[in-house]
Formats: sequence, C-alpha cells, structure tokens
Amino acid sequence: GDSIGDDAGDGVGDSAAQSGARLKDAKETAQELDAAGVARGVAEVDALLRAVEDAARALEAESGAEASSRLIPSEVLAGIDRGRNPQSATLRLLEDLADADAALRGKLHALDAFHAALSEAAASTSKGV
Repeated sequence: GDSIGDDAGDGVGDSAAQSGARLKDAKETAQELDAAGVARGVAEVDALLRAVEDAARALEAESGAEASSRLIPSEVLAGIDRGRNPQSATLRLLEDLADADAALRGKLHALDAFHAALSEAAASTSKGV
C-alpha cells in the first residue's frame, strides 16, 4: 500500500512540478517576447525620431540658405566664392547701385522736363486754336 501512496504522491508532485516549470517557462517566454516587443518599439521610436530630426535639419538648412540668400546679395556671395573680400565686394555693389540710382534720377528728371515742355506746348497750341 505504501508504494501506491508513494507513487501517487510522486505523480502529484511531478505533475505540480511540471506545471510549475511550464508556468515558469511561459512567464520567461512572455517576458522575452515582451522585452523583444519593447526593444522593437524603442527601435521604431528611435528611427522615427531620427527621421524627424533629419527632416528638421533639412528644413533648417533649406530655410537658412533661403534667408541668407535674401539677406546677402548674390554678387557678394559670388565674390566670396572667388576669394574676394566681402567688404570690398559690398562696397563695389553699393557704388554700382549708387551709380544706377543717379542714372535713374537723371532719366526721371529728363522725363519730368519733357512732360512739362509737352504740357506747355499743348497748352499754347490749344489757346491758339
């Protein structure tokens, strides 16, 4: 009788031990899967963050280039590219602009004088008619 009791006890003990081992294995597998999922999620978030940061840097570089090209005349940038002093290139550009402004003012003055002479001639012609 004792051997049957012992065998039954061992069978229950074995079954409980096997269930405990299976439960432990299942928990470890779940933790590994969960850790792998978390690691995958972290990697995906890192990749997304890198993509956003790259896009932000590209936008900054693009908008920075646009802003600098609007603030610095292209002639000055071209002079810098050729190794010229930016101050002398800027001075030369300002002198050229001053010359163009003076020429334009002269043309406007000539047009105003022509307009006045034409208006005067038209007024004298209409009085004579």
